[in-house]
Amino acid sequence: MRDLSIRQLRVFASTARHGSLGEAAEQLFMTRSAASQALKGLEQQLGVTVFDRVQQRLVMNSHGHMLLPLAVDLLACQQGIWEQFSSESNQGQLRIGASLTIGNFLLPKLLADLKTVMPLPEVSLANSSQLQLQLKRYDIDIALIESNVIDRSLQRHAWTQDEMIVIAPTEHPLAEQVVDWQQLSAQDWVLREPSSGSREQFEHHIAPKLKHMNLVLELNSIASIIASVAAGLGLSLASRLACQQALDNGEVSQVLLPERLHRQFFVVYPDTNRHLPQLNTLLKQLGITSSDANQA
Repeated sequence: MRDLSIRQLRVFASTARHGSLGEAAEQLFMTRSAASQALKGLEQQLGVTVFDRVQQRLVMNSHGHMLLPLAVDLLACQQGIWEQFSSESNQGQLRIGASLTIGNFLLPKLLADLKTVMPLPEVSLANSSQLQLQLKRYDIDIALIESNVIDRSLQRHAWTQDEMIVIAPTEHPLAEQVVDWQQLSAQDWVLREPSSGSREQFEHHIAPKLKHMNLVLELNSIASIIASVAAGLGLSLASRLACQQALDNGEVSQVLLPERLHRQFFVVYPDTNRHLPQLNTLLKQLGITSSDANQA
């Protein structure tokens, strides 16, 4: 059997990402015919097909899913070699995913610092659950998330912490008061959508201690949560990072919980991405070494 080529693996990985041979060819600056030939040659050498044809799309089959992490690992190793030995080479664009709190309140400063050492990354914002799905599909390279529920196939680093607080309308009877759980039990709540990091914190730390709760609204925007609370629709559990300006401006007030609640932010990525030079540059910027990773 002939050696598999980097070109074949690159066409395969790009097609897996886009679900389209045409899009893969365009991204790799190849003709569709050349890309098709490379993919066909790969399948012939392996003796299996790696895609099923479904409604004019290419969908990875079980063989493709087995091959993808190995192919991505090899391609990342090749990129690492070029970066290591080519002093004039420029690092490629990293694809970062960030949960909404991190993306809105921590990522801008991080990007400003990164700009001095590497090309600015492509950024995607979504909730923590969605970002992990994107990592597993190789749609992004690394994610900064606010969830403790992390897929076991991903590497994770503890990064920084945030305090979760209960906010209320400024005229609410519980505003600026130290409360017990019974006082919170009869309240209306405005919460983030299921699978978000903030909702996960509420379900884990607050909901089990409430005898009754009235969920009046679910929203997927931090700004809309704060605005809804300010308008008098209910209480919410939210990030202090996200709420501090609204608290300082007197738009909302804090309800003081019986105990303070903190959550951990994590940096997560597939193990196959560990060789990416851009990823390691980002980890270094965050004060993290890849050897410190813990598998979830």
